[in-house]
Formats: sequence, C-alpha cells, structure tokens
Amino acid sequence: MKNKRIAVFGNGWSNEFYKYALEGITAEAKKDNVDVFAFVSYVLWERSAQSMLQLNMIDIVTPEDYDGVIMLANTMNDTAEYERIIERFKDSGVPLLSIERKIPGIPSILSENYHGVHELMEHLVRSHHLKKFVYVSGIEGNTEDAFRYKAFTDVVEEHGLEVLGVFGGEFSYSRAFDETQKWIDEGHELPDAFVCANDHMAIGVMTALYKNGISVPDRVKVTGFDNIDEGKKTFPMLATVSRGWDKIGVLAYRELMRQIEDPDPEYEKIYNSEFVPSESCGCEASEEDIKSRTEQVRGGYAEKISRAIFDAFFQEMNLAAIKTGSMDEFPETMGKVFDAYSFLGKNLWICTEPEIFELEDKVYTHCVKGYSEQLDVLYWKKDGKSRESFRFKTRELVPGYVKDENSSDLFIICPLNYQDFLIGYAVSKNDPTMLYSQEQRRWVYYMENAFMSLRQNIFTLRANRKLQEIAMTDFLTGLYNRTGVEDILFGYIEKQKKKGQSTILIFADIDRMKMINDNYGHLEGDVAIRATSSALIASCPKGFIMGRYGGDEFVAVGDYDGVETAEEFCLRLTESIRNYIELLHLRFPLSVSVGGQLIVPDTDGGIADFIEAADKSMYERKEEAHRRLDARFKNELKL
Repeated sequence: MKNKRIAVFGNGWSNEFYKYALEGITAEAKKDNVDVFAFVSYVLWERSAQSMLQLNMIDIVTPEDYDGVIMLANTMNDTAEYERIIERFKDSGVPLLSIERKIPGIPSILSENYHGVHELMEHLVRSHHLKKFVYVSGIEGNTEDAFRYKAFTDVVEEHGLEVLGVFGGEFSYSRAFDETQKWIDEGHELPDAFVCANDHMAIGVMTALYKNGISVPDRVKVTGFDNIDEGKKTFPMLATVSRGWDKIGVLAYRELMRQIEDPDPEYEKIYNSEFVPSESCGCEASEEDIKSRTEQVRGGYAEKISRAIFDAFFQEMNLAAIKTGSMDEFPETMGKVFDAYSFLGKNLWICTEPEIFELEDKVYTHCVKGYSEQLDVLYWKKDGKSRESFRFKTRELVPGYVKDENSSDLFIICPLNYQDFLIGYAVSKNDPTMLYSQEQRRWVYYMENAFMSLRQNIFTLRANRKLQEIAMTDFLTGLYNRTGVEDILFGYIEKQKKKGQSTILIFADIDRMKMINDNYGHLEGDVAIRATSSALIASCPKGFIMGRYGGDEFVAVGDYDGVETAEEFCLRLTESIRNYIELLHLRFPLSVSVGGQLIVPDTDGGIADFIEAADKSMYERKEEAHRRLDARFKNELKL
C-alpha cells in the first residue's frame, strides 16, 4: 500500500451500523498499521440546503491520498451522497467498495433480507403455533422492506395463515407506536404477533401494547429486524433478525485489501440474515444478550450523568459565545470551555472558513458555497493540551497530519454547517465514543448553533460599535465630536493615569473664524475647519487622538515623553500647522492658535478643566494672532 490510509464514508444517523462497521474496519487496519479516515455526514432524505451543503466535504478529499474507499452506502439517505463520492474518485485508480447497497460498477458486500424473516415466521408457526398476524411495514418503495414482506407473505401462504392487517410504520418508533394505538382504539382484533420490518418499530409497538395493559409475549408476540442494541435493553428483550453487522467491517476491510491488489468491479458478496429468538417471541434470550442488558442497565446512571455533563458543556459554550466580541477573544472564552471538558477527547481540531466571522449574511452565503483553499484552525487540542490557532491548506484535511508508520489511527471528520452557511468541519482522533452513541449528532448540532450565535454576537457588537462611532464622529472632519472627546479622549487620559504615565493635551482654535464666515461665506468656513483638522492630523505625533470639540475648537491628546516642555511642544506644533496650511493656498487667511496642558498621574479634573487650562496657556499668542489677522483681513477686503 502506498499511503497506508483508507477512507470510510457513512451517514451518522445510522450510528449503530457505523459502529459495527468501523469497529471491524479499525480492528483489521491496526494489523496493517493503516490509518482510517471516517467521514460522517448527517444528510437527511429531503434535499435541504442544510443537508446538501454537507456534501462539500467530499470535494476536499484528495483521492491520491488514499489506497481505498469503503462506502456505508445503506446509511446514505440521499443517492446524491454516494454519487458524489463515486464522481470524486472517478479515474483516480482508487478502488471503492459499497456496503449493503448494490451500485453498478462498484464491488459490494450485501446482506439479504429474506432468509431471516422466513426463518422467523417458520419459528413462530412451528414453535409457538401462531396463526394470526399483523405486519408493520417500513417506507413505501424501500427494497429491503419489500424482501422482508415477501418472506412474511410466503410463509403465510405456505401455512394458510391469517393476516389481520398491514400498516406503515415508516421505520419509525413514534409512527409505529401511533399506528398500534390507533389499531387498539378502533377495536381491531389483536393478532398473535406483530411482525415488524425493523427493531425501532417493534419497540414502538411493544410500548403501545404495554401502555394499554397488553402483555408481551403472553398475550401478543412482537418481532423486529436489525438486532440493534436498543432491542437488547427492552423488557422483554426483542426477538429480531441479525444481518451479521458485527462481522461486516472485518469482511469489508479484507475485501478492500483484495480490491487494492486485484480490482474486480463486478465483485458481489451476499450473506444470509439470521433469526435471533428472544423473550418477545416467548423464547429465552441468550446468556450473552442477558449479560449485555444487565451491563447497560447498570450503566444507566453513568449515562445519565454523561448527558448532564454534555448539556452543561453546551450551556457554557453558548454563554461563552455571547461573551465573545471578537475572534481575538475566542481562546479565553469558548476555547476555555473546550479545554475544560475531557469527553471531547485528547485530540480535536475545529476548522472554520476564514470569512465566516467577517462577511455579512447575504454576501457570505453568495460567495462561500464550498470550502476555501485555506481554512483556519479555530481550536486545536493535541495530546490533551490546547495549541495556538493557525491557517492551513485545506488539502491537508487534518492540519499537521503525518503518518506514523508504526501505528494505526482513526480520524473522524464531520462537516459543520448551519442551513446555507458553510462553517467548516471538526476532526477527532482515536475517540469514536460520541459517534457510536448519537451524541456526535447532538454535538455537531449544538456546535453549529454555538458558532452561529458567536457569529451573530460578533456582528451585533460590530454594528453597535459602528453606531457608536457614528454617534461620536464629527461629519465634517471625521474626527471625534464633542461626545467622542468627552468619552474617548478623557478615557485615554484616565488610562494613562492608571498606568502612571503623563499625557499632553493640545487645544487648537481657529483665529477669527467668524470673519471667514462673514466675509467668505459658510462654505469657505467649512473648508477652514477641514483644513485645520487635516493640518492637525498631519502635525501631531503618531498615536495622538483628536476631536472637534465644537465650532472652530479642536482637542488632541497623546503620550508625553518629557523631551520638551508643553510650551515648546505647542510652538513646534503651531509652526508645523502653519507650514501645512500655507501649502494649501487657500483664498482666505487662516491661522490656528495652539495651547497645551501637561497632565501628570495625580492631576485632578475633567476634560473641560484640562481644555480650559490649555486655552488659557495660549491667550497671549491668540491675542497676537488676532491683531495680525485683523490687519490682514482689512487689507485684503480693501482690495
């Protein structure tokens, strides 16, 4: 094998089948030191944006990185899923293997659905002498259900049995429960047995019978199909049909290895389903199943506590999302929550689109329809310790992945998206516990919602900041207005005090502003204000914060380095402003007087007090400027 790396694709809604298959695959892969990359979707039957967007995960898989692919095709609710996988690996030379679904041109391993049901029906007739039946079917048009029903009807005809009715349960616990309740409420005759097309429906039927005081198996017998773990927890334990899923992963891995060495696209292996008698049909359960039920009952409290911890995690995550105002804060808010919970495993990557927290809704959903060439590792935990986030090439899939030739690792990759927002994906390593228990689906769902809450909070705070900026910005100059001066500039001074640092406050005033307005018009007056603000920005040291205090008055504050006195600083600033204005070649005389006030850490007072002190410091210079301007205005107006 070139890469010692295989891919497994499946739908996480069928978590129990995924568990059986993946346990067998990884057990065999360990013998060869082969890494397994398990891609888990949660695509539903309807082609919603939420479902279809998940298929983008297939497009970032690089076929050449894998030696083979196993598709758990029976778990895929939409044909688009396995069709996309086949298209992705087409012409790559990488062999594909389909499990439990026959796909033309793809080797397959299948279990049949007829033999086990036929065996079950013969058992009910010959061992328990049953004669009257109700069949609970799955989804109309489902091929597997059709074979199961055919086995049922064949035995009915062979023995001349009576079918009291057939109703659809849609492979659903709740639908089967409702239909059974309806059967009872309408006064229909109870059969000797309800034969159900899967275990979920059988449990639903048993629950309805129990709630109506009808004993199973004493009064009515119930059977299922699939041999799921939940059926082993019930009282009575469910009689069912096994499809040999506990062996299917081993068979799939071995066949994939053979396909890698000797490709055979027409290969097909079919093995029989088998009846598993148990308590709900009136038989004894096996010792192994009884032991399994006992262990699960004993573990019920621990499972309850685990769920409580799980819920606590998501509550904390949502609270952290609300507290996070920018992505710079993420490590100290949501990142800390990730760190605190061990059930997430020792190795976890949360990879997100670079623009998910940057672009507005309509722009994002229009522009981001598939994964970008680079993604951000928003959160990364390696060997139990969180690491710094970084950007990586999406082609790597698992950031920093390097094959260890002496071990076999399991990576579980799951897409994250919310409706038509592609968020990214999550990767865990060597810890499939959540996947096997359906907790992964809950985790994915809550993570998607938490990230969208985070996104909404960031954009809300950003919008609020923008509104605040507008409320504190002078429209004519773009500087802070009086509100901004009193809030931002005074806030800067107070922060400087707390740090034990001195501040210099500059107060600038346009000389004879009224004469400009009266003699040249208010439009030229606006020009004078904008010219002064530009001159102030150009002349003040880097890092100074400026505002228009009102009318023709301006304020600036900044760090005082002590190199020169406040008086020297103001004279140098005045000269710089004068030189800047001269270069503008205005059609009216314009000069600016500047005063300064040094504010040391123990200086008391508010912004108005500091401005008043700075204004007084320039009194003589302003008087001189007024005399000079009066004479100039008089001469220019005569001309």
